[in-house]
Amino acid sequence: MENNLASNSSPPLATVSQRKFPVAATIVAAICILPVIFIAAVIGFFMVRAYSGGTIDPRHISVVQGLSVQLFAYVLLVPYLLIVMTRVWRVSLGDLGFRVPTWQNLGFALLGALGMIVLVQSAAAIITTALHSHHEEQAVQLLKAVKTPGVLAFFTIYATIIAPFVEELTFRVFFFNAALRLAPFWAAALFSGLLFGAAHADAIAFLPLAIGGMLLCYLYYKTRNAWVSMIAHGIFNGTTILALITAQHYGIK
Repeated sequence: MENNLASNSSPPLATVSQRKFPVAATIVAAICILPVIFIAAVIGFFMVRAYSGGTIDPRHISVVQGLSVQLFAYVLLVPYLLIVMTRVWRVSLGDLGFRVPTWQNLGFALLGALGMIVLVQSAAAIITTALHSHHEEQAVQLLKAVKTPGVLAFFTIYATIIAPFVEELTFRVFFFNAALRLAPFWAAALFSGLLFGAAHADAIAFLPLAIGGMLLCYLYYKTRNAWVSMIAHGIFNGTTILALITAQHYGIK
């Protein structure tokens, strides 16, 4: 892959600089992501427990408590990744694709979201049919546990804005970009997609989510705009929530 500063067709990081990509430092930073998340989540758990009067039960944690713990993990993960990419990789946020999206970019995001809905849902239907099972992801189970409008609003904001931002920053902007410096597009997209699927810790949903992750890689690669994959991801999650709420309202299983 050529590093051409003037090229308009090159992938995100290929436009950054002529210097050698810091492979070893990037691998170490990637390995350290799990400890960073774990430490932040533990801190978040104890802070949420303290706020709850010390009554939180890890085996029966509420929707708000669970999402709050994840938010604490995100609060540490986001600056960690941004520091790694801007300081270790020595790139700007603009180089990483954080630019104001154009109308064409927004069109790609919408089409990408529709494609993701078709691909992910189709793959999920094929797998559940082949296994003769009715499977629900953890996020779906959480949504069904929501009992009040306030919690539903919190869950919706989390699922359509916060989670897409953090997950795209992690799996597309960081992992996909890193892999793209060492491998062709499809290998990098496969790597990012598989990590994305595995991160949801759901064996049945692993392959559909991995396919969706690869499509998000394509959107990011094609537009070189991080907001595009984030918006597509958010629309996908929002559509899923709307479909589930509608199904619950009309008693559809």
